[in-house]
This record gives sequence, structure tokens and C-alpha cells, in this order.
Amino acid sequence: MNSPSPELEKLAAAIDRDPGDSDAWQAYGEALSAAGDVRGDLIALELAGGSKRCRQIQMANEEEWLGPRISEWIAEYPEDLDFVWRYGFVREARVKVWDRSLPFPAFLGSSAARFVERLTFSGGSSFQLAWRQLAKRQRPTLRHVSVEGRERRYRVDRVLTVAPNLQSLIISGDDCSMNMAQHFALNSFSIAADHFEGLLPPLLESDFPRLERLHLRFREEYSSDALMPLLQEPTFPSLRRLEMTFCFFANKLLAALSQSPLLRQLRVLDLSHGQLTAGGAKTLLEHAGAFAHLDSLKLDRNLIDTDSAARIREALPQASVDDQR
Repeated sequence: MNSPSPELEKLAAAIDRDPGDSDAWQAYGEALSAAGDVRGDLIALELAGGSKRCRQIQMANEEEWLGPRISEWIAEYPEDLDFVWRYGFVREARVKVWDRSLPFPAFLGSSAARFVERLTFSGGSSFQLAWRQLAKRQRPTLRHVSVEGRERRYRVDRVLTVAPNLQSLIISGDDCSMNMAQHFALNSFSIAADHFEGLLPPLLESDFPRLERLHLRFREEYSSDALMPLLQEPTFPSLRRLEMTFCFFANKLLAALSQSPLLRQLRVLDLSHGQLTAGGAKTLLEHAGAFAHLDSLKLDRNLIDTDSAARIREALPQASVDDQR
């Protein structure tokens, strides 16, 4: 990808700050047109609502914008890559990186990926290559990253260092890890993992001042001890939604939460799909006042008996205690 002029980069920075700013796109398009880039005309047409002509221009230029390797792959395996385009750039990319030969890293280095806002990876052997390529350059427009499947051995915080405006991060892995990080835009962080040993300690030491939602999905039995720092000394001042699903130690967790200063700042607590039993229900009822301020308490798909579930609904009307196993 050729290096853009300083003028274009200055205009692009306004889009990075707000990808939905049509005035910023108009100014950028005018500069592209002046530089002889057909995407300038495409931006003007899309802003004016000219969809048919826009599609014609895009189809005529996709190979150049994406590069021949990606274009050839899409032609042969269209189900592996799904792109949503806007203004001649890929806005969203969903990638099934099942094959090591998939040239997705080439896409990340192409001009088409300059303003990508959302990336979804759904598993496979070449994921780590794509993840490393993602972390090679700053991606200020990127807002959402999702890793599905059971990837192994990758550093979560790499994407945080190159995506300063990232708002949502969903990760899944058997043995992923992270270093302590600082990020001022991250709003939602979801983790599904077999092993949290390499994740929780640095996560709880990280600085995420705008984090409102934290979701931990436990795939295997895990000690509750590593979570105690989060409950004893709230780490994230903006946290309002805490989800700990498929939790094997839900009884112990609920007891700790009832005494936790973190609980007071929450509005939504989700302990669904866990192993909360009558003992945990008893603890909840004994400390119902501590949970009364919650807007939503999700306890579905646990091991709570019918009588305890009825008492919880009576004491805490905002609680959902459905489909007990």
C-alpha cells in the first residue's frame, strides 16, 4: 500500500475519530478525487445515495484495492471471507482462517483495510499469522474485534496497543495471555477461556477507565481465588455489567459478591449457566438487600431448586431464575 500524503492522513484522522462523520468523509473524498483516486468519486456518489453506480465502481476496482491474492481467494472460496464495504474501503471483515494459505494478512496490509471498524476471526491454523499482522501498524478506526473458536497462544493486549479507539473486544482461547495494559476507550471486554492464569492477574492490574461490561466465561473448573482482587478492590470505576457465566464456583462467588464493594457500582449481574445451588440461593436470600439495587440479576440455567427459585423471585423481582437444570 502506497503511503498517503500528509494532507490525506490529516483528513483520515478525522474519520478515525468518528467513522460515521459524513462531513469528514466528504472532505476526504474531495482530496482523493484531486489526487486521481476513483474512491473520491465513489464517496461522493455514496453520500448522494447512488447505490447502483457505486456497486459498479466497487466491482471494477476491488482487485486493485484488495490485491490479487485476496481477490483470487474470494473467487475460489467466497465463504471464507465476508466483507462489508463503504466508500471503497472495507468497513467490516469476517474471516474464517481455517487454512494456513489464506492470505488474510495481505488484506490487513492493503489500502482496502485502512478504515476497517470491525474484525471477526472464526478459528483456524493461520489465526496467529493474521493476529501478528493486525498488530504491526496503528489501526485507529478499529472499534470491534471478536475472536471465535478455540485459538491457542496469542497475546490479547497486542490489539489494544494498535487500536486506541477500540470499544469492544471478544476473545476466546485455550491458552491466551496478556500483559498489563492501559486503554482509554475500551467499553466491553468478553473472555472465554479454558485457562485464566495468564489473563486474570494482568487484566485486574490494567487501566480501563471506561470499561462498563466485563464478561468471563469459564470453560473448565477454575479457582475463585484469582478473582478476589476484583471483588475486594474494584479495579474498573465505570464497570456496570459483570457477567461470570458457566461458573463452577458460583456459590462461593455469590457469597463474596454479597460483601463486595464492587457490587454497589453494578447495575447488571449475570451468573447464568453455572453451578449455583440451594446453598447459593440461601446466601442470596440472606443478603437480598445488597442485590436489591440491581436492574437485572440473571441466574438462569443453574442448579437452584424450585422452592428456592420462587423465594428469589419474591425477594428480588428483577431476578431471572428460569430453566434450572
